[in-house]
Amino acid sequence: MKKIKFAKLVLCGLAFLPILINGCSKEEIIQTNENTPVHLKSTATNCDWTFHYVDNFNNAVISSDYGLNSNLAARQLYGQWKNTTWTRKSGAWYDKTTQPWCVQVNHPYSPNVLSFHLEYSAVLLNKLISAGTPNKYRVSFKTNPSTTEQTSNYWTSFMLDASSTKRGYVTQTNFGFLIGSNGSVQVFQNGNNKTVTGTVPAAAEYQVVLVITQESLQMTINGVQLSAVLNETLPSNAYAYLGAYIVPTNPVVSSFDDLVINTQFSTAAKRVQHYGYYWVDRAYGTHFSEITDYTNFNFVEFIDAATPNTKTNVLQLRWQFWPDASGNLRPDWETQWIATLANINQNIDKIKALYLFDEPFWAVQCSVSDYNMVLNRVKADCPTLPIIAVFAYPTVNDLADTRIQNSSSVIDWVGANRYVSVSDFSLVNTMNANLKIKRPNNNIFLVPQTFFEGTTTDAQVAEINWLFYSQALNDSRVIGLWNFGLWCFTTPEQVPITLEAQKLMGKAITAY
Repeated sequence: MKKIKFAKLVLCGLAFLPILINGCSKEEIIQTNENTPVHLKSTATNCDWTFHYVDNFNNAVISSDYGLNSNLAARQLYGQWKNTTWTRKSGAWYDKTTQPWCVQVNHPYSPNVLSFHLEYSAVLLNKLISAGTPNKYRVSFKTNPSTTEQTSNYWTSFMLDASSTKRGYVTQTNFGFLIGSNGSVQVFQNGNNKTVTGTVPAAAEYQVVLVITQESLQMTINGVQLSAVLNETLPSNAYAYLGAYIVPTNPVVSSFDDLVINTQFSTAAKRVQHYGYYWVDRAYGTHFSEITDYTNFNFVEFIDAATPNTKTNVLQLRWQFWPDASGNLRPDWETQWIATLANINQNIDKIKALYLFDEPFWAVQCSVSDYNMVLNRVKADCPTLPIIAVFAYPTVNDLADTRIQNSSSVIDWVGANRYVSVSDFSLVNTMNANLKIKRPNNNIFLVPQTFFEGTTTDAQVAEINWLFYSQALNDSRVIGLWNFGLWCFTTPEQVPITLEAQKLMGKAITAY
């Protein structure tokens, strides 16, 4: 076997990473470009994203195999991938046995992260990830190549390979990305170094986003954009590896956290574009600051100077027309509407859509004629604002009830709500199928639950939210998800896992 050694070169103040030298007569020096950093621009992509894996590495029991496969379902936020395991790998360019203590989760001195100790090692995610026809991966994680310093060439790596039998060494996989503690970045395909454009300042931790396609790698690291041209085959079905290069002679700890793996859902343009909550403002408090970075479709009772100046608010109009559940229009509805219309026009840049009230013909027993009269008047006075209507499932599922299909065509979007257990999710699908029959010309919003009806635990609510997200991708008429139950029936403290999952879904819809 040829001797394998590492070399380190410093030239003009630029540190180069440890490089593989295969005993050849000519040393191969691998370096990154010394280009000026490009500051983060919008990286939103015009496509929908499937989730394949999520792991926050929280609350593992260290006494169980050093935590590697402990508390998996909760760490993985009860997605369809829950209980997917990890396997330790060599992490070297040669075969070696990785001692279990070299890879741990929730070590007392490195809590709630995947950590590497004492020597180079790696882990394999035991899940084949299919990127389908688009063959586009999006991977995000936090990593700290060396927890004690930011000047060395110790590095962590993310890899993809068609085989699950690789050692987990970055130059021996179909695709490999590594980042050093000093911010140095290298990219490989089948061991071949790819030129990286851009540099990253050294930092205590790196927030990494990789968008990997057949032609290119787009990287966002701590708000800086880098890129590399990829010109070798990228597997459309791949296993993911995480690795670390550290040595026992200078013991340091490397870590990963908050791993998320997505692939592009289809070659079609982005369809699911809206995500948010009911009751963000007024009756149950004001909650804009809690959800602003991952939502764009939020129910508010009123619009005024205190409302954030973002076009994300869905304004309720109920009380101007129907003061109670009887369904009788208030006598002064037109006076009320004129005053409301003036306020709408004054704040129109803050309004994304209008919502008359929840569950017409069920929660409010209005007549179809009154409902349509109000709808038509609102649309005539606010022609640029979409109108959304959400119906109760008994009205939707009663096929003899024609009030929904006889409602005005000025309704732009429709939805329906039914809150069930995970095992009864098919009832939600049946309801939405009936809704599409009754409203064949409208796009659909799904209404996931964020409270305990049918579900009894945070884990179950999180799991059913993932089912709603999957259904949204797979139903060609769904364009948004509008969550119900938070603040009015549950508090954030009761559903922390669900909220973490919802934040990931919301960002995939509104921010990727």
